Amino acid sequence: MKLVKREKKNNWSNNHLITSMLRNAGLSVTHSRVTVLSIFIYDKSIRLTACDAFKVLMRRQETVSLSTLYYVLKNLAEVGVLVETSIHESAKHYSLKSEDHKS
Repeated sequence: MKLVKREKKNNWSNNHLITSMLRNAGLSVTHSRVTVLSIFIYDKSIRLTACDAFKVLMRRQETVSLSTLYYVLKNLAEVGVLVETSIHESAKHYSLKSEDHKS
């Protein structure tokens, strides 16, 4: 029972953090943005390609299309919530912007 309460509290806390991050970046809070950003909030050191993020969403049984995922990742990178890194010419990796990345 305590585990369930703790999990609910973490979900609320993470959703509040995500909502604040989106609003501070000047973005509206949408289901797609919250869902995508939650991947990076759960593990702040994670770096994923869009395909890797899509696999995570599929495992979670989330309903975000691949095209929406690409749009949201690009949008979050443009406003500075995520960092987009091109490691190979064909693959862009995304990670949560940390204090070290701020200019």
